[in-house]
Amino acid sequence: MASSAEIVEKINLDIVKHKGEKKMASRAEIVEKFNLDPRKNVVVLVNPSENEAGEDTKIWPQLHPPVSAMTVASHLIARGYQSVIFDMRVKKYQELELFIENNSSDIAFIGTTVFVGAFISEARKITSLARKFGLQSVFGGPFVDVFPELAINECDSISGPMPFEEGLDWSMIPMSKYQKPYLAVIFTSVGCPYRCTFCYLQSYNKKIQARTTESVLQEMDQLNSDYGITEFQIGDDNFFTFKKRSIEILNSMKDRGYTVIKCIGAQQDFNESVIEAIDGVVKTVNFSLEAADEAIIKKIRKPVKLGKAMELNKRFAQMDISITNNIILGWPFESPDHKDKIYELFDSMKKENPRFRGLIYAYTSLPGTPLTEEVENKFGVFPNTWDFWIDCNFQISEQTVKYRPWLTHEEQFELAKVLDDMNRIYDNNYVSRDQTKEFLKENLYLT
Repeated sequence: MASSAEIVEKINLDIVKHKGEKKMASRAEIVEKFNLDPRKNVVVLVNPSENEAGEDTKIWPQLHPPVSAMTVASHLIARGYQSVIFDMRVKKYQELELFIENNSSDIAFIGTTVFVGAFISEARKITSLARKFGLQSVFGGPFVDVFPELAINECDSISGPMPFEEGLDWSMIPMSKYQKPYLAVIFTSVGCPYRCTFCYLQSYNKKIQARTTESVLQEMDQLNSDYGITEFQIGDDNFFTFKKRSIEILNSMKDRGYTVIKCIGAQQDFNESVIEAIDGVVKTVNFSLEAADEAIIKKIRKPVKLGKAMELNKRFAQMDISITNNIILGWPFESPDHKDKIYELFDSMKKENPRFRGLIYAYTSLPGTPLTEEVENKFGVFPNTWDFWIDCNFQISEQTVKYRPWLTHEEQFELAKVLDDMNRIYDNNYVSRDQTKEFLKENLYLT
């Protein structure tokens, strides 16, 4: 069988190589590679939901924008196509089907972004809908990048990652000053220079790409002009990969009176110059530790130090900056006392910074990552099918225990109780366990 890279090279329909560089295909090339009717001018881009279609806004009043669909739409619009986005977190399937039925004679193809988990079954629904009206179904997205040989069996064509050059055209989705239903999330770069073995970014070769300072500020200024928005969230995997550029962006935002609701950075990138630029602009910083045990941190190649985390937490507390930190429990190689180490670490960080927020997840094997390969080498290879990965998420349930073969069912559900305890304590504004006893009276599992 051909490798994933060979399959992408053969089937990838929207990016072609010119002189060794990946660039967007021309319209004529898109028509040829897709085998499209050149007279059809409409492309429907669908962002699936992992919940019942149209229900997400009842759970979260503010959603991240459908970035992948918006990025593809921008490229297609530049090549003469009319792109229509259906975000199924907001829309109902009846609305999508009605639009397709009324416009099928003009639709060139229907594109769907596919992620791991429940999104897979939703993507299948969209393919069925496309075929009902005799239209082509095209898949793209992270899961397609990992398993192109599986994706091509589920649709008519597949697509690789888009070139990352410009900002998003926010007029393609409903937007408001109050950022409902969508948050003003700005992506200034994609990718991360670090190689944590569990991270989804390691499942495919995603190179770091960064926009210019001018391009980023232009997008912010446009949102400010159109909607009066002054607060933005930075969606980068690591906003501070290129520190000089990030500092330029933050300083320019400060001059404009803009603020950053939240951004993500790697611990070692917070030098004095970065911290100075953050002050007065950034409200929340996320630098994840992933573990409270130095041995685990070394094993997963996470470039963090627990002592440094405590120092940064104290420093940000003095600056009135909130901290969000992610920790994972249930690693294949963790010691029994890792739970106690998390309690000790997070208690200390919350006491030091009342704005500290800790989020604890169960480790889940993600397809294509180095750590998942280690798990497979020790416990057996996971089935190479889309059906196997439909249930994949970071929760513990009867459907997800299969992604943690080093733990028994009973061990996983005991772990779920611990996770529930921890998130009750640290995912709120209480300071420590000692100050949450009344809040946790009904909790039978806290020890």
